[in-house]
Amino acid sequence: MDVSFKFFSPSPRYDTEKPYELFLDENPPDFPATNCEFVFENVKIADIRTLPSRTTLDGEGFQVLSHKSSVLCNAADIQDPAKVEAYLNQTIELVKMECDASKVICYDWRYRTSRPDSKFVGDAKDRVRPLEPAQRVHIDNTERGAVGQLRRFLTQAEANTARIRLINVWRPLCDVVEQWPLAFCDRRTISNNDQVEVDRPSSTFIDYGCYIKHSPMQKWHWLSKQSSSEPFMFLVWDSSSGVGAAHGAFRNPVASNDDARHSIEVRLIVLNERDPKDHAGGSG
Repeated sequence: MDVSFKFFSPSPRYDTEKPYELFLDENPPDFPATNCEFVFENVKIADIRTLPSRTTLDGEGFQVLSHKSSVLCNAADIQDPAKVEAYLNQTIELVKMECDASKVICYDWRYRTSRPDSKFVGDAKDRVRPLEPAQRVHIDNTERGAVGQLRRFLTQAEANTARIRLINVWRPLCDVVEQWPLAFCDRRTISNNDQVEVDRPSSTFIDYGCYIKHSPMQKWHWLSKQSSSEPFMFLVWDSSSGVGAAHGAFRNPVASNDDARHSIEVRLIVLNERDPKDHAGGSG
């Protein structure tokens, strides 16, 4: 199937300007919030359901879990802080089991919907106000950005753990995702030249994200008719192997309806005491 994604657009301006996006409490007047430019590119995308074998974190950088949440069942539950807290704890335990981790720390979460009232840039203090599906192909953090997250959330002892990963869990909060499904690029098909680091200063720290330039070598995947009991677990960064899986949402040309997509993404730091070489299994 051919679909369209929004990729970072190369430009001579980046020979003298560093790509940036401002996430300040109040951006300077008359100063652009970003200098990033994007372009839509058509790509071929494969349905994970048709693959001969399952995808893995250590391989492609993403995998589908089979897990039904008992605490967060629909988008309305996002308004209940107790249910959200219970879901975050449930997701921590799920990833701890899947990755045989010694410790898992949740450092952020996001709620997204394709409803008209969603917005592109969210207030970092307002998690229940939805963001729109992320159409721009990206990886949440570069290595420099990942190291910054570790410095903010880990103790020195935790930072010396044998293997540290940033892993996200993305779950639909609707029965089935038809429109604006999330798709992933096999991380093994992303070259260094495809990756563009973007400075993201906020009022408290500078984060470093990664946008992706299109390449015909990239291999894309999605999960048709994804249900709320089929969450994605995907890699953002790995101290053992580096780059994570680029991802983005797309308009589905074979959707049977245009119902709003609702989803929650939980961002986690995953610690493994064992040496990566001794850690078996596709999920890390």
